[in-house]
Amino acid sequence: MMRDPITDAAQDPSCLLCLTPDRGGSWWSRLRPAQLRNFAADPMTWTDAKTALDKIDQSHDFTFEIEFKCVETNAVYVFASDASRDFIRVFMSAGQVIVNSALMSTSPGGSTQFSAGSDSTNRHALTVKMIKNIITALIDGEIVYTRENLVRNAIEISAPRSNAGYVYKISITDDTTGEIVWQAAYSDLYDTSNPWPSPVPENFAENAKAFYDCQAVVQEALDPTHDYSFLIDFKLDEAKTSGNVFSTSLSDAPFALIFQSNNQIDFFTNLLKPNGGSGSFTSIYAYYQSDVKLQGRHQIECKIEANMLSSYLDGVLVAQKTSNLERTGTAAVGLPNCNSGYVYKIQITDLTDNQVVWSYPSEAERVRLITKTNVRTDRGAFEAADETQPARVDTALDLRGKVSSYTVVVDFEAAEFPETTTMECHQELAGQGGALIGSGTPPICSIGYYLASSGSARLQLSQEVAGGRHVVNATLTGRLSGRHICCGVVEVDPAAPLTASTLYLDGVRIGNASIYAVPTGNAAVSARCFSIAGHSFTGGWPPYTGKVYSCLLFDRALSAAEIAALTPKQA
Repeated sequence: MMRDPITDAAQDPSCLLCLTPDRGGSWWSRLRPAQLRNFAADPMTWTDAKTALDKIDQSHDFTFEIEFKCVETNAVYVFASDASRDFIRVFMSAGQVIVNSALMSTSPGGSTQFSAGSDSTNRHALTVKMIKNIITALIDGEIVYTRENLVRNAIEISAPRSNAGYVYKISITDDTTGEIVWQAAYSDLYDTSNPWPSPVPENFAENAKAFYDCQAVVQEALDPTHDYSFLIDFKLDEAKTSGNVFSTSLSDAPFALIFQSNNQIDFFTNLLKPNGGSGSFTSIYAYYQSDVKLQGRHQIECKIEANMLSSYLDGVLVAQKTSNLERTGTAAVGLPNCNSGYVYKIQITDLTDNQVVWSYPSEAERVRLITKTNVRTDRGAFEAADETQPARVDTALDLRGKVSSYTVVVDFEAAEFPETTTMECHQELAGQGGALIGSGTPPICSIGYYLASSGSARLQLSQEVAGGRHVVNATLTGRLSGRHICCGVVEVDPAAPLTASTLYLDGVRIGNASIYAVPTGNAAVSARCFSIAGHSFTGGWPPYTGKVYSCLLFDRALSAAEIAALTPKQA
């Protein structure tokens, strides 16, 4: 069975992928967005915060950070204990955000208290800095309070509570040592109990979705002489005024649904065109037309039968063209995307053959299948069945077009490289694209272990940033042997812009690098999906697969504490 830390981590809403051989494959939940915990309905006492604060040197400098949004605004705690004097207390009183700290005061034995504003029902970031004899508070980066010439007090720590609403993050940093004293665990801030897959779909208006697998499948399967049904179950985002429900360039669209700025929804297809016309596509306009945007969840189906085009809204025929159309005879297939809201289901059916051509969520997402090439799993690990042949495990997960922070965790057994060699030896561990191939073909993200031609052993995290290859390369004290856990953590800040990457081995940070740019979401042509246990992208160097016991992929940057929790304690 899986070790408990891996099992626990796989339940995290930010865990996109969990690969373990003993369960026969992968868990993948792209349709499962994180659900914030409402502390007003489900209060929390932060006993681990008290435990950590009990050990601090109270003469040090500290920074307290919290991001929150209140549901209740009177006599409730954002982050505060019941004690009147404590390290830090943030609470609501008569609609005001009150901050109190007994660590510093104008006279011995007192405390410092002030209001940080009244706009608590929107999301805000509060930072309180206690540096030497000065306390400073900032809301969303703007200073709202500062007080100098304060004295330090020795205080008793009590466990703080939260019962005011939503909390996105909390951390306390010892600025004297530079170490994080404590931070709230992700599993405490978010509800991790919702089942896989989530009934709450992803909002593609916030994070546009390109259907790469649809393009590949339809290009292969589409017969322009056949009849087809295109069905989509969707809901428009309330803030959107126009966009693609499912569309690409119209000349490359066998099936396209577009939400226009006048509230109209139109269907286009390049399988039909006007009789004798030079156009490469035709359409049904006014699929939906009103002064009011289509509200709520609906199902649209369009049928292309012979030279007739029929469209249905929630099962009711709303538009039809039965004459003056002819087949184009060809059908280019572009890359469809959605940027207009929620998609619950898409299905393209060949009515001539009575076969489903493509659907979303795909079968791979629902049952989370994987494709193994020359890989055996019967000995508790992914490993090559034939060491002389390339081996890898391809998943259905495609990260192209997705730009966010992420973490890759790989539990692996190091490959045994030759004792004497002048060639580089590579063991690709996990990622989309090769970690160790030439700089001209960047991966989306990838981790690998290798032996340089100089004989030094190294771990490398590679990724695409601003169209180029960005690398964290850590030289090890010697070759690895036995089982290890490697973690690549990448924080992407589009506003800066900044991409900061850190590499861990067995819970210890071994390398980091930053670049003032962010990924574009594009990569090498060969980087088609997320894979583990070696790749076919060897770049001409001898490949070694070793063993991979498990792999986790998160769509956020894990903290050092969370990485430590995933790393078994060494005997």
